[in-house]
Amino acid sequence: SDLYSRSVGAELLALHYWKALRFNRILGDCGFKKRQIELAQVAILGRLLSPGSECHTVRWFNKRSSLQEFFADFKDEISKDSLYRISDLVLEHRTEIETSLRRNLKRYHSLVDRVYLYDLTNTYFEGNKLNSELCKRGKSKEKRDDCPLVTMALVVDQDGFPVFSRIYAGNQSEPKTLKEVMAEVWNNQEDIIDRLVQPMVVMDRGIA
Repeated sequence: SDLYSRSVGAELLALHYWKALRFNRILGDCGFKKRQIELAQVAILGRLLSPGSECHTVRWFNKRSSLQEFFADFKDEISKDSLYRISDLVLEHRTEIETSLRRNLKRYHSLVDRVYLYDLTNTYFEGNKLNSELCKRGKSKEKRDDCPLVTMALVVDQDGFPVFSRIYAGNQSEPKTLKEVMAEVWNNQEDIIDRLVQPMVVMDRGIA
């Protein structure tokens, strides 16, 4: 019965790459404590293996996944509030995490950046978000112009690996983000060999 079974295969693969990319060290260097690193691992791997809301991740981790068995000191059930808090902390250290992860990924896969794909999307909130600095009215890509929006910019390489992300206000002008984001990507490159390769940037007509 599904009530008494837990998944393990995908968890083993995800844990292998978590270790290979040195995620624990990356988060530790950002000042995360052991418990916070484990919560971040649950939040990140949960979105990878069983995408959904924090409530969904809690049910998945507590009832359906074997991931809990791999934490020696983490046997208690988690709550959605703890995932909200750790997600805020991960976002706070987004730049350090992305830069370190990209560096470790290049060691693991010997990547050379030749093409960058750049695009933006937005998502809506059904509440008013009156005091939010990010949630603003704009053109919704989900046809919800009646709701406040938040915009996300994302750069990926030619293999689909993420390079850089940034959160903008919902009324952000897309073309104005290009120079700023590309400057951030360029400045975060540490290997002089990579700087000798001038990547092509691919974007949609709205940004261009």
